[in-house]
Amino acid sequence: MTSTPQTSRRNLLRGAALTAGVAGLPFASLATRSEGATAASAVFSDAGYGPLLPAIDRATGLQLISLPRGFEYLSYGWTNDLMSDGTPTPSAHDGMGAYRLGDPVHIVRNHERNPSAAFTQPAYNPLGGGGTSTIVFDPEAGAFTESWGSLGGTVRNCAGGVTPWGTWLTCEETFSEAGGMRHGYVFEVPPTGKGNPAPYKAMGRFNHEAAAIDPATGIVYETEDRGDACMYRFVPTTPGKLADGGRLQALAIGAVGVDTRAAGSGTAFGSVHWVDIDEPDPANDTVRREAQGKGAAIFSRLEGAWYGNGRIYVITTDGGPARRGPGLRARPGHRRADRALRLAERRGAQRARQHVREPARRPGAL
Repeated sequence: MTSTPQTSRRNLLRGAALTAGVAGLPFASLATRSEGATAASAVFSDAGYGPLLPAIDRATGLQLISLPRGFEYLSYGWTNDLMSDGTPTPSAHDGMGAYRLGDPVHIVRNHERNPSAAFTQPAYNPLGGGGTSTIVFDPEAGAFTESWGSLGGTVRNCAGGVTPWGTWLTCEETFSEAGGMRHGYVFEVPPTGKGNPAPYKAMGRFNHEAAAIDPATGIVYETEDRGDACMYRFVPTTPGKLADGGRLQALAIGAVGVDTRAAGSGTAFGSVHWVDIDEPDPANDTVRREAQGKGAAIFSRLEGAWYGNGRIYVITTDGGPARRGPGLRARPGHRRADRALRLAERRGAQRARQHVREPARRPGAL
C-alpha cells in the first residue's frame, strides 16, 4: 500500500471543530467502500451483528467509525503522541499483529515511512524512518497501558504476518537503498521487548507485502506488491527459526510461465510446483525476473495473506477481468488435485473461479 499524509490527533480535533460533521475527516472513508459506493451499513449488515451505526470514540468524543449496536471503541497512539518510552508515536500506521499474553493484549504495529532518521533503537539503518511500535491493552480495565518503539531503521513497513511461534514478521514494501544500505527485507519482532534489527536476507529482497505461515511445516508464504508480481514461499532450514536460513521459491503453474492477471471464469491451469531462487538478495530488483525466467506464474499486485482453516488465503489488488482483484485460497500440502489453489473474484464482482491443479504427489505440493 501507499503511505498517506500523517494525521495527528491535534490536527483531527482542529478539523472537527471546523466542520459540521465527520464528512471532512480522513476516517469518514471507512464508512463506505469508495466514493459513491453503497453505505457500509448496507454492505455488511448480513454479518450477524446488525447494521453499522455511527459510534463515538471513547478517547476523543469524535465519531470516527461506525459499528454494530452494542460495540464500542477507543483510539490510541495517534501520530506524535508520546509513547511510554518517551518516543513520539511515528506516523503512517499500517499492518499489525495482536497477541494475548495472559490477560494483556500486545499489538505490534507497522509504520510505512520513507527514509529519514530512525525513530527508535535498535535500528537496522540510522537513515530508515520506518519500523514498528508495540502497544499493550488491558481488556479488563478497557484501557491501553503501555507503548514503545520496538524496531527502527527500516523503510516502508507495510504488512507482514503473525507467526505460529508468537512473533510478528514485518515486511518492507520497497526495493531501495538509504545511506548505502539495502532495503526490501523481512524482519522479526516479538510482542514483548525489542525486535531483531538483522534482516532475513534469505527470505528475499523484493517489494514485500505480507506473509502467512503454515504451522504444520513452518513454511512462510510471501506476497509481492508489483504489477507483475510472483508468489513466494520460504522453506526454513529450521521451522520456527527463520534466522537459520532456508530456501526461497516461487510458485509456477504447469510447464511454462502462466500470466494469471486477466484470467477469466472457468480457466483451468496445469499442475503447481515451485522453482528455486538462486539469488534471493540481488543488487538489482531481479527476484521476480529470475523466477519468471524459470516459469513462475505472474500475478497482479499480491496483497494480504493469512493462514486459517488449514488454508492460505491471499488477496490481490486489481487482477482479474473486472480489475477487482481475485482472492486466492490454497491448501498447503493437500493431495487432492482439484482443491490445491483456487482464484475467486471478490464479492460484488462476477463469482468467477479458476482452478489450479496440484500434483498428487507430496514433493510438488503447495
